[in-house]
Amino acid sequence: MSQFILYTSGYVKKDNVRKTEQNKFIEKKGTETNISLFLLLISRCRCILITSSRLYRSTTIQARVLILGLLFRRLENLKKRKLK
Repeated sequence: MSQFILYTSGYVKKDNVRKTEQNKFIEKKGTETNISLFLLLISRCRCILITSSRLYRSTTIQARVLILGLLFRRLENLKKRKLK
């Protein structure tokens, strides 16, 4: 698995970013601004679906490691919440 798309249900808290806006963002090339927004969305959303994304493919290895780390940490937190 080498590519990702971020998907949230409804709104991202505090930022009011709708799903359609996130999808437009994901289709853009992976610039630093987009990577920052991607990481912000990961940190704010409740639901993450991992599939394919041009953003991930166009990032540097360091950014990919950071994105992967945040995704896995987020998924672990979601699992812990469900177990409680």
